Amino acid sequence: RPVEHGKWTVALERAGTRRRASGRREVEADRVKPGIHPNVLCQEIAEYLDSSSTLILDSFVGSTHMTDKFEAKYPGHVLDAGLYMSLGHSIGMAIGAQVARPGRQVLSLIGDGGFGISGMDMETMVRYGLPCVVVLLNNASWGGRGWAHDLYYPRRKGTGDRSRIRYDRMFEAVGCHVEH
Repeated sequence: RPVEHGKWTVALERAGTRRRASGRREVEADRVKPGIHPNVLCQEIAEYLDSSSTLILDSFVGSTHMTDKFEAKYPGHVLDAGLYMSLGHSIGMAIGAQVARPGRQVLSLIGDGGFGISGMDMETMVRYGLPCVVVLLNNASWGGRGWAHDLYYPRRKGTGDRSRIRYDRMFEAVGCHVEH
């Protein structure tokens, strides 16, 4: 016999509405924290991108904060490398997305670890005139461990000792428009 999904669907819609409201409150609370909190950064990105954009996720922390703020509406709207926390893929994917869909917004959210692996591909974007935005989330950690480092390794030096690297200056030299 047919299964009635009406009550379940209504319960899911209500839960989703409550979660979105809670998420908005969390973003507003994070706006007053020093620096740019990844939760706020991801909300701003989600609001900035238009409906024909491609968003590429390449940051453990960034992906964690982005998933409840941006919903894929068509194949290729959100790209990532899948499971197992791959990193360094998004700049190449951004190049491919811009070639496949010229003139559309392409934004890569990449962590500093992935950027260390593939950052020089930014020069390829410049050389071929491929307009892509790369947002570097520089939290000086691998796999999100920076936020919990002291919890797991209380006697070791923290991972946050490389965060002052000025990636913007490095890529201004190859012709990128940069912001810090």
